[in-house]
Amino acid sequence: METDPQLVVVDLATAWTIETVALLVVGLGFLVWSMAVRNPWESLALFAVEAAVLLAFDRWLSMLHHADKLNDASPLPAGARRGSALRYLLVCIAVVAVFAAILTGFAVVFSTPNLAGGWLTALGIVRAVSVLRVRDMQRRGRVEYRLRTGASRRRIQRYYFTSPAF
Repeated sequence: METDPQLVVVDLATAWTIETVALLVVGLGFLVWSMAVRNPWESLALFAVEAAVLLAFDRWLSMLHHADKLNDASPLPAGARRGSALRYLLVCIAVVAVFAAILTGFAVVFSTPNLAGGWLTALGIVRAVSVLRVRDMQRRGRVEYRLRTGASRRRIQRYYFTSPAF
């Protein structure tokens, strides 16, 4: 059996829920900003079109990892440590905040605050659907899925499964 004391993992459903909330909050924030400075109906229509286009695009070419990637999950190596969901939350907020700041800069320069809201909200919807699928897979398979966290030179997402007692 493989042993890896350097491996730090967090619950996958928790991690993806955190990402879902962060993306939805920022996406809806862009929608509110757009509706405040432009025609609300135009902003809402553009928001809906952006979200629909990204959802269709994601079906064709996945931009985020989906629950179907869990078919390649490997058993959790012995010695793995449970990571902090709070730390994951703080890192996720920081990453999304930097991304949102960049998008805000573009929106201000090009006077188009409605440009990003639909995209980010659609990513949040995609992630939310994946969370529901992961939770269903965990319930049916009586396993828990874990996500490797921490610094890695290889930015490849690795997924593990373990018994709920971990």
